[in-house]
Amino acid sequence: MKQSKGSRNYVFYAQHPEKEEEVPSWHEIKQTPVIMATIKGPGPAKYLRSSCTGYIAHDISMFQEPAYSLHTRHTKKRIIDINSPGPCYFLNPKVTRFGISTCPQVPMEERISNPRINCMPASCKYNLEKTRPSGERQPPQYTFGYRCPYRVMDPNPAPNQYQLPVTLGTNIPVFRAAPSYSLASTNKNWFHKENIAGGPGPAMHTRPEPSVYQNRSPLFSMAKRFGCPLDHTHRPGPGSHDIQPVTVHKPRIPAFTMGIKHSPHLCPLIVDICD
Repeated sequence: MKQSKGSRNYVFYAQHPEKEEEVPSWHEIKQTPVIMATIKGPGPAKYLRSSCTGYIAHDISMFQEPAYSLHTRHTKKRIIDINSPGPCYFLNPKVTRFGISTCPQVPMEERISNPRINCMPASCKYNLEKTRPSGERQPPQYTFGYRCPYRVMDPNPAPNQYQLPVTLGTNIPVFRAAPSYSLASTNKNWFHKENIAGGPGPAMHTRPEPSVYQNRSPLFSMAKRFGCPLDHTHRPGPGSHDIQPVTVHKPRIPAFTMGIKHSPHLCPLIVDICD
């Protein structure tokens, strides 16, 4: 086929387009047909079904059960590290199962330097001019004071100085500990546990045959059976001959062959499936 109006490149489906080359208009262009069965695509295992477990990327067509979050297991750093969570985890040693057990305590404050000096303000310190008459309506007033300073000389430890007690082992101050057992190393003082002699044991010696130290019974030698010489040439059997389609000496109806040559990549049609 000759092209009169320019060059035309026909690209079939599933064919990778090649690099376009300038072909003269009077040349014939031949395209090789592409067989779809020869193109290797992904198998059925390439397309995975959505997961039916968990809640991340769950299959929308399946019912989803309620999910619960499980935190990670804490390490020993939480117990050993000085950075504890706070004072709410501090176990007061005065609190027992019968209540608070303490002795009488008396608060002690600093000594007054001069008890004769009166710290009360004098009468001239009061400004009565700014006082409104009683019963008069006035807007609400708020007093903002300064922030109370922290006690610098506080001897009490900070909340992060308290450590949580260990709940494993025998040294548990607040919980009931389970019985613990100590496993020592193997004692090597017993002679039967060590190979002192360095020789083989009785199990290393094999038991001799009875014919060695007793009267030996007669023995017979039996050879293999010899086969007769046969001809192993491959010959067809009775089932290899198909006598049904023989029409040499019998009349037959006219037969016609219609159809096209099938591709070797065509999938056969299987109708009868044996369970």
